[in-house]
Amino acid sequence: MDKVDHDGRNPISWACGHGHESALRVLLKYGAKGFDDGDVDGWTPLAWAIQRDGPGIIEALIAHGVNDLEKGARTVLSWAVEYGYSSVVRVLLRESAKPESAVDRILLEQVMGRYDLVSELQLHLNGNLDVAV
Repeated sequence: MDKVDHDGRNPISWACGHGHESALRVLLKYGAKGFDDGDVDGWTPLAWAIQRDGPGIIEALIAHGVNDLEKGARTVLSWAVEYGYSSVVRVLLRESAKPESAVDRILLEQVMGRYDLVSELQLHLNGNLDVAV
């Protein structure tokens, strides 16, 4: 259950990358290792979950101990904003991702007409967190 393939990906990485939340939860429940390990390209299971638009997967990983949301040259929040995944952005912000880490994406999202993402980031940047998530 803890083996990696030639790309350095383990079962948890594959479950996250394919959006298999129930499989991930089973793997975590039975003690699979590598829930925060990067593959040969540096992609962690969390990065794969972001790319896959998997808010439930992200919640499961964070509940299991993934807590470095600010790791890397670009944060997972910045990627989620760029991908346009508003449900993922909300989960990350609720789980303490720093909204400042995605400020560079605001102008692009405005141009793209993604005012939902811009509003979500601005609410958190302004400390106006009493809005329902």
